[in-house]
Amino acid sequence: MEFPVSAQQIRRLDGANIFNLLISFSDQMGEAMEIMRRAQISLSGRAIHNVVVSGMGGSAIGGDLLRTYLVDLVDLPILVNRGYTLPRFVGPSTLVFVSSYSGNTEETLTACRQAVRSNSQIIAITSGGELARLAAREGFPLIQIPSGYPPRAALGYSFVALLMSMSKLGFVGDQQEGLGEAQELVRQKGLEYDLSCSLNENQAKRVALKLHGKLPVIYAWGHHFEAVAVRWRGQLAENSKQLSSHHLFPEMNHNEIVGWQIPDDLLKRMVVILLRDGQDPKSIGKRMEITRELIAPSAAEIIEVWATGGSLLARLFSLLYLGDFVSFYLAALNGVDPTPVLRIEELKRRLAGDS
Repeated sequence: MEFPVSAQQIRRLDGANIFNLLISFSDQMGEAMEIMRRAQISLSGRAIHNVVVSGMGGSAIGGDLLRTYLVDLVDLPILVNRGYTLPRFVGPSTLVFVSSYSGNTEETLTACRQAVRSNSQIIAITSGGELARLAAREGFPLIQIPSGYPPRAALGYSFVALLMSMSKLGFVGDQQEGLGEAQELVRQKGLEYDLSCSLNENQAKRVALKLHGKLPVIYAWGHHFEAVAVRWRGQLAENSKQLSSHHLFPEMNHNEIVGWQIPDDLLKRMVVILLRDGQDPKSIGKRMEITRELIAPSAAEIIEVWATGGSLLARLFSLLYLGDFVSFYLAALNGVDPTPVLRIEELKRRLAGDS
């Protein structure tokens, strides 16, 4: 059996060539590391007691990944802020990363101005726009990343900027070895997920085929893999134009597991994706196994996808990168161009018209 959409048909659907952005993701990571090696970052010298990453959508997911990766490596609390308003605790002892790929995200700019008023220590990550101008006016550090990408396709730039900033500021040790391993793993996986690879050889195509016409439900261990589950859901929405849901272990065992009863006809169209890692705690692995057995009779199918790689960073990227390609191939199966996000653009147009 072959993938039902040919490479030529996929190329025609992929008007903005997001496939090339996916394939070149390892190059993006390498370029981001080089940008950060040259970056000059200095703060006021005041003590930092907490870190906030403020951003929206594709510019916020790097913050999620930073928080879940560093949860056992740094003593500082890290919060991802999605919205106009920063938490009340934000002040002079807060490091605020302001992440807006375009530099013009309404919510993020509002939060940035609040960070300025609260005398927070700010680092901006952007390709330009009003955020770059604001950084120049207010005199806080700016990490400028290349323009011309959909924000969701610039995760390599935004995440590496965050992580290497934390390293340069001394909050975590040198991260270049782990990033290098993750980069090489992504490069190898890109070869496996290439358009030219047959269905039998291409895991991303196989998973996409199982999700076609179904409602994906994504489950993962929350401690380290929450960001990956969020990324899968976001990519399925933006690239595949398809709804999905996600929840986390062990919390879903205290509520959502009971919901796998009604409505029966809808449950039979839902496919569960279990994001697995061989280094998950035994307690989490056991919960996943039992949960799979309990809900399997109700679901259309349960798919397990396993992380690969040695370091935690590599394993995180292995699952994240698979999800990116699954969403791309599912877009092909859905007969849609993965790049346009017309409803987001229409929403922004209407918001601008009301201002």
